[in-house]
Amino acid sequence: MKRYFLFIFSLLSIGLCHSQVGINTKFPYTKSVFHIDAKGNNTSSTTISASDMADDIVIDSNGSIGVGTLTPTAKLHIDSSNSNMYPIRIADGSEGDKKYLTSNDLGFGSWVGKPEPNGVVYYSTTPRVFPAGVYTELPAEINTPKYPKITIPKEGNYIVTLRWWGNAIGAPSGVMTIGALDIQLCRINGEVLDNTTYYVSIATGRFCFTVSLFGAKLIAGEQLYLRLKPMDGLNWQTGAGLNEGSLTNQIYYPSIMVYNI
Repeated sequence: MKRYFLFIFSLLSIGLCHSQVGINTKFPYTKSVFHIDAKGNNTSSTTISASDMADDIVIDSNGSIGVGTLTPTAKLHIDSSNSNMYPIRIADGSEGDKKYLTSNDLGFGSWVGKPEPNGVVYYSTTPRVFPAGVYTELPAEINTPKYPKITIPKEGNYIVTLRWWGNAIGAPSGVMTIGALDIQLCRINGEVLDNTTYYVSIATGRFCFTVSLFGAKLIAGEQLYLRLKPMDGLNWQTGAGLNEGSLTNQIYYPSIMVYNI
């Protein structure tokens, strides 16, 4: 009976014992619960030099891991200041020179190429009327009137800037009024990526302004377009009232600047 009692007491005592685990060291750090001294060069459990802890790994009472440090200040703290090795290397097959580490919405990391700024300017040289209260697509042409869509050259985030140049039909002569234009950046399936309403002072004749919209996480080859809706009761138009010299000059037409950021 005594032996059974001692056995049960021993099992219960395991849960009451609090001790440190040290590997390759006789002096586990006093503020750790798990301590590996890879080189076995520590001679104290309380005072350890920076060079001696450079090869150490600890888990403290908060569950934080220190690599090269005995006092981690994050859930994972890597200190390679006293080592000739890089603090971290992630090799998943996507790594390469000058790549950036990024993450998705779940926090999984991967390497991506360095963003290279690039852009293109589309012109809208086909005259078009934009009826009041109706969304109408703005032709996006690159030097020729073929009505292509805006085509994204590479994956990334993009700024799409409309530089308007046109007039409002029936704008009061000699009287300044406030015009309003609703602008949408859309995918070809009609999904609206960004939307803004721009207010501008207008009178008889052509007027201009610049406004930008944003498209996030766009895919290479994806096609977009701008559609415009006058909100002031006037019909807006492009390419009208130009003299002969202006008809062939792209600066007298709306243009769309597309560039990644």
